[in-house]
Amino acid sequence: MGFSRSTKSATGYIPTLDGWRSIAIGGVIASHGLVWSGAGLAKASAILHWPGLGAFLEGLGERGVELFFVLSGFLICSRLIEENDRFGHISLKGFYVRRACRILPAALLYLSFIGILGLAKVIPVTRGEWLSAVFFFRNYYPGEHWYTGHFWSLAVEEHFYLLWPSALFLAGTRRARWVAVIGICAVVIWRGLNWQLMSEQFRGRTDVRLDALLCGCLAALLFSHVRATISRGYTVYLFALALVAYLILGAVEGPWLTVAKLCQAVATAFIILSTVINRGWSLSRFFETRILRLGGKLSYSLYLWQQIFFYPTGHAHRWELPVRLALLVCAAGLSYKLVEKPMIKLGHRLCPPPSPGRDDLPTEERNSGTLVSVVKNTSPRAQETALHCQTPRIRP
Repeated sequence: MGFSRSTKSATGYIPTLDGWRSIAIGGVIASHGLVWSGAGLAKASAILHWPGLGAFLEGLGERGVELFFVLSGFLICSRLIEENDRFGHISLKGFYVRRACRILPAALLYLSFIGILGLAKVIPVTRGEWLSAVFFFRNYYPGEHWYTGHFWSLAVEEHFYLLWPSALFLAGTRRARWVAVIGICAVVIWRGLNWQLMSEQFRGRTDVRLDALLCGCLAALLFSHVRATISRGYTVYLFALALVAYLILGAVEGPWLTVAKLCQAVATAFIILSTVINRGWSLSRFFETRILRLGGKLSYSLYLWQQIFFYPTGHAHRWELPVRLALLVCAAGLSYKLVEKPMIKLGHRLCPPPSPGRDDLPTEERNSGTLVSVVKNTSPRAQETALHCQTPRIRP
């Protein structure tokens, strides 16, 4: 895997991806915050002579989620590949323990909060939608329910976490490329056969959205093969072409939508790879700035809590937007500081990750670089737990 060999010590942390997470969550917040609250969009459209400004901003939410999908596929697969390269095996147990600690506590905190408000009749929350969000099948639960509506994308990602690591575990890193290609083709064909059913509810189903995550996986699997090519001088022109194609494809509807979605995912994967590989680019350095990296770290908490601050009332005043944004940042910051970050550390203590370098890891993991140094100063029981997380094994 190319990431770890490009630095003096192996690291699973790619700062550029935090910048991309900030862009993704920014699109979601712009869509919900600006469009649903109004925020003078009619006046802005008249000044800019752009009648479609509102529709464009609303579409930023969908594009932000698509970006999250490709990022998730790329990051998860790259870390699993790096683990296999360093230790000769992938630990499914370690992966699922760390993912559970990373995803579930913060999500359950949000759901508990809106569940209490729902029981108190403060906000409309039904039992069915709440349970579908808790058990991550919200993207198959019918009906438009605002406060749990964003859990459709979390359900897609959770289904991906269940499917892809096991597929990589069984197939090995080499055959996994073909598994990804076959999976992408199957999803695109299935989506094409059902394009007439592409309502808002159908668009969120895992079986019609998994190709974006698999494109991210394929980018990680092919990273070492395309790295030299993408680092060449003409890549900047291909980057611009991919960006233009991505924006144009966002307007496609009808029977060609299924192909457009795939092409957008491929373009997104190429754009991400370009900035990860060419870290000397001004754009790549911009993505690694402190503010964008912070936004990336808070992106999950921001995504969870933004829904409650942007309920589409249809009569919001302009001054409400900065207040809502400030409250959202406070809620997300508290969630990250008090729940998300401590639980990430707990997961890493239970099953130490294969890559050091993350600043949200316990200190001994951040400074070590190997599994042995992570556990050498811990208790015998902790050492046994960490080593047990490194089984079972697979070979590439």
